[in-house]
Amino acid sequence: IEQALAAGPGGVRLDTFTAGDLADAPLDRFKVVFCVNLPALDAETAARLADYAAGGGNLVWIAGDNVDAEAYNRMNQLSGGRLLPAPLGDARDAAEIEGRDSWHVGFLDGTHAALRNLAAPPSLYESVLVYRHERMAADRAGARVLARLDDGEPLLVERVEGGGRVLMLGVAATASWTNLPLRPIFMPLLVQLTTHLNGADPMRTNRIAGRPLEHGFAAGAGPVEIELIPPDGETLRLEASGRFRYPNTHEVGIYELRVHDAEHRLRTAYAVNFDPAEADPTKIAAGELEEMLGGAPLLIAEDADDLTAIFVRLREGRSLWGTLLAALLILLIFETFVSNRFGGRASAT
Repeated sequence: IEQALAAGPGGVRLDTFTAGDLADAPLDRFKVVFCVNLPALDAETAARLADYAAGGGNLVWIAGDNVDAEAYNRMNQLSGGRLLPAPLGDARDAAEIEGRDSWHVGFLDGTHAALRNLAAPPSLYESVLVYRHERMAADRAGARVLARLDDGEPLLVERVEGGGRVLMLGVAATASWTNLPLRPIFMPLLVQLTTHLNGADPMRTNRIAGRPLEHGFAAGAGPVEIELIPPDGETLRLEASGRFRYPNTHEVGIYELRVHDAEHRLRTAYAVNFDPAEADPTKIAAGELEEMLGGAPLLIAEDADDLTAIFVRLREGRSLWGTLLAALLILLIFETFVSNRFGGRASAT
C-alpha cells in the first residue's frame, strides 16, 4: 500500500506508525489514516481515532490476518460505533466453499467521486479475484457500499462519521487474500481514494489562466515559507500567514506548491488552463460588440478574407486628405457665390 501511494502523483506525504504509536501520534496533522491489518486497539487509542474521524479526519481500515471480527466489533462498540463503517462478520474463504476457488469484483460504484474514473470498462475491476474476505453488515448499518463481489457481498464500504469518513476494505493487500495488488486498478484506486479523502479533488486544483491560486492554512498559523514552481521552472520563495494567494497565473501549465515546514508540510499541484470561453465559436453582432466595449475604438472587418484595408488603417491611421479636399471645395464654392452676388451689385450701382 505504501509503495502504491508513493508511486502516485506528487502531493501524498507518507508517515508510518505502529499500532502502539497511535496512542500519542499527532493525528490532527493528517487528512487520511490507513489502519492496515491492525489488531484490535485498546479503548483509549480507539477513542482517539473515533474523535479524529468525527473531527474531520478519514479512517481507512484494511483487513488482514490480524483482524479478528469479534474483537473489532467490541472495539467499535466501546467507541460508540464510530470506528467502523459496519459491523464485521466471520471471514469467508473460497477454498472452503464447494465449487468455488475465488470470487471476482462484480460491482464498483461509478457515482462515487473517487471511483468514477475506474468504473469503465468493467473488465478493469472484474479481473480482481478474491480468495478470502471479511464480511460486513453494510446494508444493516446504513453504510454506502462502494464495491461488491459477484455474489453481492460488500467488499469496500464507506460511512460518514461526523465531519469525516470511515471506510473498510474487506481484503488484505496480500496474494493469499486477493490478486488486487497485482491488478492495474490497485494503484489508481488507492491514489484516487486518498486524493478524494484528502480534499484535493480536480475542482480545487484546476484553475483558469488569470485566476489566483489559493490555499488556506490552519487558523492562527504563523508565517509559512512557501516554494512555488510555475511552468517556467523558476522556484519562487514566498511567505503567507493564514491564507496563501498567488495572482500571477497568466501562463498555462502546472504550478507546484511546496511547504517544507514540519507543521504544515504540503506538496500539491495546480493545473492552469486556457479559458474555454476564448474558444467559443458563437458570433456576436457588431452593434452588440460595440455596446460591450462601451464606446472604445473599434474596427470591424467586413470581409475576413481581405484584411489589408484594416491593417493599413491600424498602421497609418485614418487619412485626412479626403476631409481636407472636401472642405477646400466647399470654401471655393462659397467664395465664388459671394463674389458673384456682391460683385454684380457693385457694377449695377
